[in-house]
Amino acid sequence: MKERDYSISLLRIVAMFMIVGCHIASFLNNNIFAMLLNVGVEIFLIISGYLYSNKVIINNKKFIVKRSKKIIKPLIVTT
Repeated sequence: MKERDYSISLLRIVAMFMIVGCHIASFLNNNIFAMLLNVGVEIFLIISGYLYSNKVIINNKKFIVKRSKKIIKPLIVTT
């Protein structure tokens, strides 16, 4: 693995613990601490954007259709 991969993995672990801590703080009615720990969600979004920026997309239409199917199927099942 590259150094970058280790850094991203470590950042994912930290973000995961932040989100778990956020849920625990919300359960304990400590909303201020929960809001601070909720930054883990934004960290995941930033990591996703960074990883997609390195991806080469040849066919935009095919990419959008494929990603939409992955999003729409769970949406239909859960609603």
